[in-house]
Amino acid sequence: MHPQVHEAAVFSVPDERLGEEVGAAIYADIALDEDALRRFLSEHLAKFEVPRYIVRLSQPLSRTPSGKIFKREIRLAALAQIEAGGSATATL
Repeated sequence: MHPQVHEAAVFSVPDERLGEEVGAAIYADIALDEDALRRFLSEHLAKFEVPRYIVRLSQPLSRTPSGKIFKREIRLAALAQIEAGGSATATL
């Protein structure tokens, strides 16, 4: 729903304390501020649904030959980026 986000996919991120956290891969305008996005999402989602990890993509989301979002590929690439960077926000 955010006007600067063109595409998004959410996925689970393993967490030692909670079991899982919410992660999101987004293809958005360069000017998008992640803190502003989280504030926007907190107005529309429950606190536990707002992504702790946001990975910005430099191109549209990967899709299968049938046109569906290829979530498994996106999740694996995002998890690798999160683990390598160790931050809540990363760029692919």
